[in-house]
Amino acid sequence: MKLSKKDEEIILSSDHQFIEIDGIEYFCKYAEGGGIELVANKLARLISINCSKDYLVNINGELYYLSYSFYNLGNFKRGDEFNVKNSLKSNSLYDLWLSFEDEYPDECEKLMYDLIKVFIFDIFLLNGDRHLGNFIVLNENEKHKLFIYDNDNVFEDAFRVLLNAKMNSDDRLEKYSSISLGGNTTLSMEKNIEILEYFLATSSKEFSNLVVDIYNKLTPEVVEAVFSEVEKEENITFDEKEYNMKLYRENYRMITELLVERGLIDGQRIH
Repeated sequence: MKLSKKDEEIILSSDHQFIEIDGIEYFCKYAEGGGIELVANKLARLISINCSKDYLVNINGELYYLSYSFYNLGNFKRGDEFNVKNSLKSNSLYDLWLSFEDEYPDECEKLMYDLIKVFIFDIFLLNGDRHLGNFIVLNENEKHKLFIYDNDNVFEDAFRVLLNAKMNSDDRLEKYSSISLGGNTTLSMEKNIEILEYFLATSSKEFSNLVVDIYNKLTPEVVEAVFSEVEKEENITFDEKEYNMKLYRENYRMITELLVERGLIDGQRIH
């Protein structure tokens, strides 16, 4: 993206604000993680998740994202604008399903399938920032599509995934499974595995197959290759790539063990 001097001045003074460049609206924010959101976006598209179109711009050695505004595309509703039943502070997939049924009765199943795909994606990428304000449902020619954005808090070990598979706060994993996984894991990673285990134990085969499909597509080799692609395309270097990949490989190993224990993949795939 070519920027004028005036554009650069606007960006430098507009962190976390909407701006206009050449008559087009963008959301501008400082690129924490040095462009890692572009890695997450590429990986999301590999498994057919719609996400924001983000540009990385370098101004005097500082990196900023310019996200093509959804306002350019049409009407949409953010996740935190739905009338959620609030049994789990609005982060429950079950409550969101009920809200989608009310709002989009003819498209509910497709939208929920896509949201559940996002939920699984966040577990794989260790994204603890998928609050309800980080996805939208876009009205595109009277058809509704789910989009995600703000994907820069990935490959982190500080927080568990926010979307929740439980039907109510009293539900316990122990009712459904006794699998216990160990290893060099962080507390948030262990929590994510518990959440995924609960989901697999209480969901239909359709969604177990979806987890396996994402597992097959987002291998550590693929993720590392995408890091390299973004570095080459944007002429940048991810200083924390080795650490990010270490976390991802350990998380992927834990997911592998869980899928083997549940009989969803062959045990020979544990490294």
